[in-house]
Amino acid sequence: PREDYLDNANLSDSDKIDMLGHEVDAWRKKYEDAMLRLGENPYAGIPVTPIPPNPDPGNDDGLRKPKKSRAELENEETYGADEHIVKILHSANVEIDQELAEQLPTWDDVVSLYGDKPIIRGLETCEPYRQAVKPEDRMTGPAGMFNTGTNLLFELLKSNCDIKEAHTKRREPRRNGMRWQVPWGKHNP
Repeated sequence: PREDYLDNANLSDSDKIDMLGHEVDAWRKKYEDAMLRLGENPYAGIPVTPIPPNPDPGNDDGLRKPKKSRAELENEETYGADEHIVKILHSANVEIDQELAEQLPTWDDVVSLYGDKPIIRGLETCEPYRQAVKPEDRMTGPAGMFNTGTNLLFELLKSNCDIKEAHTKRREPRRNGMRWQVPWGKHNP
């Protein structure tokens, strides 16, 4: 819409190019997904395996059996798997069979590797950040080594977080203060 372009008048050219690049990528993905659902190759000459149509909406792909509800899973045999691990798997609707149960760690194994609670580093920097940065200028984004889930983290931030004061600025597609990467780069050391 026209008002979106007016909101962008104060952005630098490189910010505008960056913003448009993300929008182009988003539309390209939508186009590719739509073409693949139709069974058509969006890029002639590049082999693509089309996604089969899903005749039964209760199944993931029409080939696998429907997933059980959490209540159904809780009534199933757990084959001696640790209670904490079972609870985590059932919350993700994962069915436990004998083979899987034999491969699962015990809760004590998990605690010995990762601890019994999350470790969040940097909480002491929150208040100084809030004092130093105006609410409308606040933003966040993922950074990390390659193949460590930075794209997933961005999607989770984009979908679940919102800096309400950032709505007045047009720095990212959803205007919620969540950036695709931190200003110094996603994978920089």
